[in-house]
Amino acid sequence: HGYFAYLLASALPSVWQRCWSALGDVTPEPAELLAVMHELICDSLPEGIFLEATLVRLSPSGEATVAAAGGTRLLHRSDDGPELVKLRGAWLGIRAPKAGEQHRLKLGEGDELVLATDGVFDQLDEEGGHDAIRKAWREGRSVFD
Repeated sequence: HGYFAYLLASALPSVWQRCWSALGDVTPEPAELLAVMHELICDSLPEGIFLEATLVRLSPSGEATVAAAGGTRLLHRSDDGPELVKLRGAWLGIRAPKAGEQHRLKLGEGDELVLATDGVFDQLDEEGGHDAIRKAWREGRSVFD
């Protein structure tokens, strides 16, 4: 938060470009991209500063592969009902994420996947928002209605 976070966020487009360039023509797993990002920035971060990031790759077949550096939560609604998925990985700057730490979800037609910053989910927790989202989904409504 604050000015330092702003500076980091403004540098991210060039970091992402370097991550993609480092992998060449390979279609990487999200954890591989986060690992490259970790290697690019770990020696540049000030003492005690670490980064959280979540990457999701959606395949044409509907598989979502999620990699988390730090903690992340996402909501998945399918015909089986709503599911809150909590993931935890090492922050960037501490240790590179590993492919075995990724989470895979199969998304069907009409499924919804909600990703947001931890601040949104913290706010939802304070206001009972998770229950409101689950209620909307049980009633067959989208969270975007």
